Amino acid sequence: MAKIKVAILVPSLVVGGAEFMASQIMLNIDREKYDAGFVCMSKPCNTILEKRLCDAGVKVRFLGKALGFAPSCFFYMWKTLSELKPDVLHTHLGTILYVFPWAMFHRCKIVHTVHCPPKYELRSVQRIIQRFLYHINKACPVAISNSIQKEIAEMHRLNKDKIPLIYNPVDTDRFTRKNAKKVFEGLVLCCVARFYRQKNHRLLIEAFNKAQGAVPGMRLLLVGDGELRGEIKKQIRDCGLEHKVVLTGNVTDVEAYLAGSDIFILSSDFEGTPLSVVEAMCAGLPVIATAVDGVPDIISNTINGILVEARNSGALAQAIIDLAQDSALREEMGRKNIEAAKQYDVKIITAKYEALYDKTVLKTGVARRIW
Repeated sequence: MAKIKVAILVPSLVVGGAEFMASQIMLNIDREKYDAGFVCMSKPCNTILEKRLCDAGVKVRFLGKALGFAPSCFFYMWKTLSELKPDVLHTHLGTILYVFPWAMFHRCKIVHTVHCPPKYELRSVQRIIQRFLYHINKACPVAISNSIQKEIAEMHRLNKDKIPLIYNPVDTDRFTRKNAKKVFEGLVLCCVARFYRQKNHRLLIEAFNKAQGAVPGMRLLLVGDGELRGEIKKQIRDCGLEHKVVLTGNVTDVEAYLAGSDIFILSSDFEGTPLSVVEAMCAGLPVIATAVDGVPDIISNTINGILVEARNSGALAQAIIDLAQDSALREEMGRKNIEAAKQYDVKIITAKYEALYDKTVLKTGVARRIW
């Protein structure tokens, strides 16, 4: 039987949750059953994700799109999809808008993963197109958390039970606690996140500054890069924390930094299902995080981590102090996280997407490619 043709599409291959998730699906999809192509709307940017795909022999088709709306990209997308002839278009973030014209004139179905609260995903005018695709059954939204599933249903007036819920995948073997890279002696807090407003590093620095006086020798490790790095670096300097906070930039061995840490911390204003938290769980770390959107789906307060109110530096500081001063609780939460993280293994999640691809092809009537 002929293979099902799948096109996986991302805006870019910068190091982010959506991009990492899409590349993981591409790297683990069953090549015996699926003919998968990978399309990146931007230019190459020489990231670790590009390298991993290249090393695995994946041909990435780059469309060269710059930031912002690009009408010419509709043409390049049409040309690329006409070459790939996919049965299923697996879109992420804003790519759904650029595949819309081609999809309307071809027998295919869009599987669209919603990586953040839908009100933040697209502009209001663009959401009209998205809703239209959902309601004519040309596109199927996939939620990565219970809260996002509910918000999709409310925003687009859909039946929540018909919106698939598939969590983000993690290579659990890669993040087992090994190859420790101990940056500091003493207790180490680690945050893995891009320096974007959403992640609210300013709140984290403020809370750490409040807490570090109560826990002598505590250190903070910030793994990642982004447009606000300079601003955060200045805040660290203004607080006199230069010798207690390390900014690593983007790294290729996140697992080693997690293995060398004692607590994982995330201070975001909003999230889907943050991969960084699941990776920390795989590494056996207790988690402190703001209780936003999909985070409570994976972290149960006082069970495998501590959840605090968003944008509350005092509550975040107290959580740091409480967990830093209780080694037995840290170990207990870490053990629970290792067990809980198994359900997010990339092989399990990829199999769920493969089942969804099969289901969507059946609905489009492309019987010649059904196994």
